[in-house]
Amino acid sequence: PPPTMSEGFDALAQNKFITPELALKMKKAVGFRNIAVNEDEKMDWAIVHSICHKQLTDLKTFGKAISEKAGL
Repeated sequence: PPPTMSEGFDALAQNKFITPELALKMKKAVGFRNIAVNEDEKMDWAIVHSICHKQLTDLKTFGKAISEKAGL
């Protein structure tokens, strides 16, 4: 398995489970998660609110791509 979550998304794209564009979006989400978990005192809650209301499509697209590839 890839040593990092970001590299995991790269591997999924290389193996055509997801598009390279979606892999990039998911890698950015991992970066945001790392900030949220490790540096929560520096959080800009307006950004969190925006992501929760406008960016969930990327997660839905990821879930759909993986489930289709897995035949679910």
